[in-house]
Amino acid sequence: MTDTQNFGATLAVINGPYILLQTLWYYAKHTPKEKWIALVINFDDEAYMHKMKELCEASGIFSEVLLAQSGIRDESAFRKIKTILAMGGRWVIGQKKKYCANLLKTDIGDRKIDKALIPYDYSVTTGAIMNVLPEGQIVLLEDGLGDYKERGSFPRCNPYSILGFILSRMGYMNVYINGERQFTFEPDRKCIKYANMPDKMVYRNFLGIEKLFAREEADAEAFQKLIEKTFLSKEEIKIDDIDVVLFSAPLDAYDTDSSNHYEKIHAWLKENRSGEHILIKKHPMDKYDYDWKDLNISIGYDSVPGECFVGYGSQEKEILLMFPSTMLISLQSGGCDCKIFGFPNLSNENYHTNVKMVNNVMGIEEDRYINV
Repeated sequence: MTDTQNFGATLAVINGPYILLQTLWYYAKHTPKEKWIALVINFDDEAYMHKMKELCEASGIFSEVLLAQSGIRDESAFRKIKTILAMGGRWVIGQKKKYCANLLKTDIGDRKIDKALIPYDYSVTTGAIMNVLPEGQIVLLEDGLGDYKERGSFPRCNPYSILGFILSRMGYMNVYINGERQFTFEPDRKCIKYANMPDKMVYRNFLGIEKLFAREEADAEAFQKLIEKTFLSKEEIKIDDIDVVLFSAPLDAYDTDSSNHYEKIHAWLKENRSGEHILIKKHPMDKYDYDWKDLNISIGYDSVPGECFVGYGSQEKEILLMFPSTMLISLQSGGCDCKIFGFPNLSNENYHTNVKMVNNVMGIEEDRYINV
C-alpha cells in the first residue's frame, strides 16, 4: 500500500458556479495528489443541484460527485424543532462532535475525509464538517459580500435572531435566517479563510486569511483549462453581437413582490436601450421570467460565473448589474465600465444596509447607480 492510499479524500462542498470556480482555482494552485470528492448542496432547487453535479463531473477533478441529503430548511416545523432539540441535547451531554459525524455520514457515507473546502459556515452540512475536521484542514471560501459584514455578539429581540444566536453559540452552525445578522462563531477559528479583499474584512475570527484568486499562487494556464472544461470556452461565450450585458440578481430576496422592481428595470431599458441587443446573464437563483418581447434580449449563461466573462470581450460592452457583488472586483480589474441599478424606494431595510456596506467596502460612488 502506498502512502497516498493511507490518506483520506478532500471534500469540496459546492453550492453554485462561483464556489465551483473558486474550487477550480484552489485545485490549480495546489495540484493535489489525493482523491477529491464533490458534495453538491442547494435545497431550493433539485434541478439546479443536478446541473451543478454535471458541471462538477465535467471539471474532471472529482472522483465522485454526491448530492447532499442532510439539511433542515425544507423540513416541517415539527421536524425542525425536533432536530434543534436533538442538537441541544447532544451539546448538553458533550456529544456534539459525534452528532455532527453521524449527520455528515448521511451525505458522504463511510468515506474518509481529511480536508474540506466549504462555501460558508451557516448550514447544517458545513457546520458538521467544521466540527468533525481538525484545525487547519478546513478551507472557507468566499460566499460573497456578506463576508465583509460585521457580526453580532448578541441577538435582536425576535425569534429568528435568538434561534441563530443559540445555534451559533452551541457551535453547530452560524445560521442566517430571514436576513438576520450572523454571529461570532467559534469553529471559524479552525478555518483558513479566502477572500477577494482580505484587508476589507471586519470579522477576522479565522486561523488565517488568504487572498482569493492570487494570480502568482496558481498555475494560470491550468486554471484556464479547468474553467473552459467545466463551464464554457472563450469561443462558446458568444457576445460579439451584444451591446449590453445585464447581470441579474434574485430580487425576491428583498421583496416578495419583486416583479415590480424587475419591471422598473424593464421600463428603463425600454426607454434608454431600445433597439440594442441585451444579454441577460441570469443569476443562478434568479427565477424571474423575462418576458420582455418589446426588447431585443437574449437570456442565458446562468451556470457560468460572471467572472468568466472578463477578458471575453466584456470590456467592450456596457455592463449593468441589478445588485452590486464581488463580481465587480473582477469586472473592474478587467477594464469593464459597470453601472448598478438602485431601488431607493424599496422598503426592505436589509437591502439598503447591504448596499451601504457594499459601497463602503468597494468604494462605489453614487454616480455609478441608476436609480429606478
